[in-house]
Amino acid sequence: MIEKEKHLSHEEINFGEIYQKTEPNMVEKFTATNARKAQEEFLNDATLRKPNNIYGNITPTSINDLYDNISKSVEYLDNQENLGNIEREMLETSLERKFKSARMIDCANTIKNSQSSKDIRIAKDNFMRDNIELYGAPEKDTFESLVSDELAKIDVDNLNNTSEKIYNDLIDLLGRKYINTEKKERFKPSEETFKKMEEFSRIFYAKQLEYIPKEPINGDKFTPEELCSIFENIVGDFHNSGMEKFDIEWKDSGAISVNSGTKKISIPKNRKSMTRNEVEGLVVHELGTHYMRGQTGNQYKIPTLKNGLDGYLETEEGIARAMEMAVKGEYVEAGIGHYITAGLAFFDSKNFREVFEINWRLKLLTSNKGDLSRGDIENKRKEAYKATQRIFRGTDELPWFKDLSYFNGGQKIWQYIEENIGSEEMFDNFFLGGKNNLLDDSQQRQIYELKVGKR
Repeated sequence: MIEKEKHLSHEEINFGEIYQKTEPNMVEKFTATNARKAQEEFLNDATLRKPNNIYGNITPTSINDLYDNISKSVEYLDNQENLGNIEREMLETSLERKFKSARMIDCANTIKNSQSSKDIRIAKDNFMRDNIELYGAPEKDTFESLVSDELAKIDVDNLNNTSEKIYNDLIDLLGRKYINTEKKERFKPSEETFKKMEEFSRIFYAKQLEYIPKEPINGDKFTPEELCSIFENIVGDFHNSGMEKFDIEWKDSGAISVNSGTKKISIPKNRKSMTRNEVEGLVVHELGTHYMRGQTGNQYKIPTLKNGLDGYLETEEGIARAMEMAVKGEYVEAGIGHYITAGLAFFDSKNFREVFEINWRLKLLTSNKGDLSRGDIENKRKEAYKATQRIFRGTDELPWFKDLSYFNGGQKIWQYIEENIGSEEMFDNFFLGGKNNLLDDSQQRQIYELKVGKR
């Protein structure tokens, strides 16, 4: 357990308030406060090995406060004799995980700001150790298979002069070892199972989907402003049904996120406009899964089931992506780009610039159906920057493995669905146990005992 100093006794503190302050909020901490400027500078200066991101939400004071509140929470548990065994076990495991997350934030701050090469080296080692313990690491054969599959999508026999040069540059950057790498068989649900999930999801999410207008106000796509309005209406309906009120907030950049700790849903202003089908997918992913699982967990009055038990993320992202695919009516392997980006950094020791240069060429050549224009290239460079930044965020030098959960979770949850599609309890297991790891037998035992009245 975490080493700690003596703090206030358990009678003198409000544990709920203190525990709430132990939430690391890593996505917020690892979002650059000068994101737009850093992106523009990086895209216009090929000599930069990494963007000049500023992580203004990470300060020595915020790190110390995080450590302090974790330590106070640990002390409270040590002094609380009447706490139920299940709740104590969940809270202790959660605080261990929060401590490792806090240490990753601390290490990221050292990597970005220290002048000592020794301190930076130690911080990098500690960051990666906690990173792998919390999120796992890519598997080499899976990574190589995914890269090879992406390369196989490129129509090399019909490249023009421009695209041929881009392809040759891509192979030079990657290395020829990924061409014709032996294919690794990856799980895919049967057509029958997918069709059933498509039907079930439409029924399950019917009320939420009704809040999406049939057509956007102008044109054929919904703007970020319209998405914000849709989210506000759905969250308002949830609130009227007895769930907690969440605030919708605008951010300059980043990804859409649902934070159960701060009760905020963030939507980036620079998000592309979306079709109705894409909006449906976002609604069931973000609100129908992330928000809903947190709120059902909140009903147990145990904060870990609202904010997340150990290893919950793979399950949650897997469920969210499965529901999104089912509603959209198309099975797509989740998180391939994240996996490849992380693998390039982890296995091939590529820096931000090198991964970015590979990513935009790969995205361009695998999606291009005709002649390449300057606009096509610039759009893919911007997409690739965001994809690369997402994995390198926080340090701009090391891969953060949080987003491996999209691929790993997708594979595991679709396997679970395939095996349990006929079970009446499958959706209950997805959503009524809060933010838990569905494949952790110990956690499922704890949740069952809570449901039958044990603490």
